[in-house]
Amino acid sequence: MALVVWQNLHKHLLDPVLERLESPEDYLRFSIVCKWWYSVAKHNYDERAKVTTPVLLMIQTAKRGTRSLCDSMQNKVLDFHVQVPNVRFCGSSKGWLIYVDKDSVVTLVNPFFRVKGTRKKENSIIRLPPLIGGVPPLKNWVSSISYYFAYKAILSAEPV
Repeated sequence: MALVVWQNLHKHLLDPVLERLESPEDYLRFSIVCKWWYSVAKHNYDERAKVTTPVLLMIQTAKRGTRSLCDSMQNKVLDFHVQVPNVRFCGSSKGWLIYVDKDSVVTLVNPFFRVKGTRKKENSIIRLPPLIGGVPPLKNWVSSISYYFAYKAILSAEPV
């Protein structure tokens, strides 16, 4: 019996498998098999994203500081938990979660690049410069204003 080396499967064999995956959870599992499968999944995802917009919603869980991803198209909660920092969540776009802290620093987090049990990718967290530059934070009122300064956020393109 011949040994199958999964990382050597050709793209034309993997593409039909990806086309049959229905949930983001299945897509995630496929992409963490190996680097080659991840690159095929990313290319396929980018092509599909041009046609469909993935919906990434977060809902609170019973565990403090953790949220679950929700697939609103299939009306189900995915078995995928995301640890969230203690900062304002402004939205999600193109698979990235967008946060802003009290100093108006925007942080992009890709939870799919940070799967437990795999090596975290160095570009899974992107910290952007503050939205309000050069203004020293004052005690009470500026921190409460900056909390609401970035109320909603969306990405116009993939950041990496």
